[in-house]
Amino acid sequence: MFHSVKAILFLLGIKERAHFVIAEVLEQLSKDGKLESVYVSKFKAGIASREGADYNYTYSEKTASELVVMAGEFVKRMNWLKDNV
Repeated sequence: MFHSVKAILFLLGIKERAHFVIAEVLEQLSKDGKLESVYVSKFKAGIASREGADYNYTYSEKTASELVVMAGEFVKRMNWLKDNV
């Protein structure tokens, strides 16, 4: 998810230095009507899950399975967005 949206930022001429910048850009794309807000939520959920696993050792097979599905949907949408930014 992270690298697919970084590609969008690259196309927009934005070089991010922090993860929160990516979420801010996604939110702006949503406000501009170029991206549905559900994808902003999916990105934030992915970040929260990664941070939980990395820093709090909270993870499960169920969460991982859900994230795989969510990431697939997210990447498909970013592929569409790259041609329509």
